[in-house]
Amino acid sequence: MFEGLQTTAIIRFLRDNDHKLYLRYHNNETEYYKGLSLSEKNIFKKIIYKIESLKYTGYQKKLLKKFEAVFCLSEKEYKEVETYSGNAKLIHIFHGNQAVKQLDKKGNYFLFHGDLTTADNKKALNETIELFKTLPQYKLVVASDRASEDIKRKISEVENISLTPIQTTEKLHHLLENAHGNILISYQNSGTKVKLFNTLYNSRFVIINGNITDDPVLTDLCLYGADMSEIRQHIITSAEKDYHDAENRKKILENTHSDKTKAEELIKAIF
Repeated sequence: MFEGLQTTAIIRFLRDNDHKLYLRYHNNETEYYKGLSLSEKNIFKKIIYKIESLKYTGYQKKLLKKFEAVFCLSEKEYKEVETYSGNAKLIHIFHGNQAVKQLDKKGNYFLFHGDLTTADNKKALNETIELFKTLPQYKLVVASDRASEDIKRKISEVENISLTPIQTTEKLHHLLENAHGNILISYQNSGTKVKLFNTLYNSRFVIINGNITDDPVLTDLCLYGADMSEIRQHIITSAEKDYHDAENRKKILENTHSDKTKAEELIKAIF
């Protein structure tokens, strides 16, 4: 069982081995690095990501045929792999959450969290900062352990935005549990992001754009904005609402997206 395309280089040493091979296909790496290249502002990194994208293009199309099954984590990648090699199986990501939190009707702020060294997250944060400049009545907490001096300066210049470290899983859960709404934005179409599950299980309103998930079941549990103006409107309307969706989330997530259910699907496919 190989975890992601990055682990598969050793397959060339297994040619005479009669073991069956399986792959958990974490990303279409061609599209992933292409997206990083488009989001990156540093010209050197932009070129490196573009080269990486091109190198993966032929590699993954040729390689995927060697596996008994390729377990895809998103609808988009399932369709791509099925086109390449006809051995795709859709089993969504494992996320580690056990139960949907039962929370009060109101939280205290809106939350943006993530690794701020990636081009995608930096671009998403910059858009979110500009948005909250126009919404001074609402507080935004940015949670990250990796913020550059430039990001720290931008945040410090806006009165209703603050930066806090995450440090531990317990601290992240505390931040999620006290947030009224969460802003999840991406400019890379690479399937469902893990942080969407963390947010749906542990927080209240979740406001997303189209690249956070391609799973219609999960999209229906969120407030979807096609552009920043729609996301802005969701912030305003959700701020005035009480949160009542825990039971609905529990029913849907624990029936269709629990780690136990997905493990059973893997076992059935392999054995």
